[in-house]
Amino acid sequence: WFNAPINNAKLAATSVYGDQVATFLRLLDLCSGDYPRFFASVRRIGALDKAYRAEALKAADLCDRAGQIRRPEAANRSPMYSAAGAGD
Repeated sequence: WFNAPINNAKLAATSVYGDQVATFLRLLDLCSGDYPRFFASVRRIGALDKAYRAEALKAADLCDRAGQIRRPEAANRSPMYSAAGAGD
């Protein structure tokens, strides 16, 4: 894959991946570094339809790097908060 010529599809795929790295790091923080919980959260997010999945990933921006919810009233309703098992 990397040895083949670069095209727009490859650039787009790489860009989308890079754009989401910080989001998934925040989700891992929200899961307190617990990998089984993180992977379960990712599976739940992956099972959502595309629009709701995008909303869930955007909701990760409610969390700071320490995994603290900045706006709990909004986060409690967010799909990311639910997907991470927060509030359970």
